[in-house]
Amino acid sequence: MKKILIVCLLCLMIVGCQETQKSSVSKSESSLQLVETDDSWGIVLNVDNVTDTGLTLICSQNGGEVTGDLQTGEKYWVEEKRDGKWQELPTPQKPVWSDVSYTIQKQDFTHWDIQWEDLYGSLSNGEYRIGKEIQDFRGGSDYDEKAYYSEFVIQ
Repeated sequence: MKKILIVCLLCLMIVGCQETQKSSVSKSESSLQLVETDDSWGIVLNVDNVTDTGLTLICSQNGGEVTGDLQTGEKYWVEEKRDGKWQELPTPQKPVWSDVSYTIQKQDFTHWDIQWEDLYGSLSNGEYRIGKEIQDFRGGSDYDEKAYYSEFVIQ
């Protein structure tokens, strides 16, 4: 009987620790909810912590019909809305991106802290959007790729 009681107490302590870890999530992260989307891969991009030199890019994946693993690399680009049209911002030199792959978890959020000061400097007031290519990767050269965007304002 004592062994069963000890095992039960240990289980409760483990569950309690897991709940404590969950509640330590930042306020902005805990207010996010996975949303239904018409996107065939279930992807939605949002931004948080926007400054004139960077932001946090949040990728939400919920549903969709994915045939492999959702992945992306370091590459991103920023566009500015001018006269109602999106135009990619120029960079002083062509960016060199590391050859890494980040997995986008299904039914979850994936975050990237992006600092663009080296590429674009400090952005002036205006309407912008950040773009990111995401792949449905099945292996080797077997993948599909789509560009996703999230708009933001610098004031």
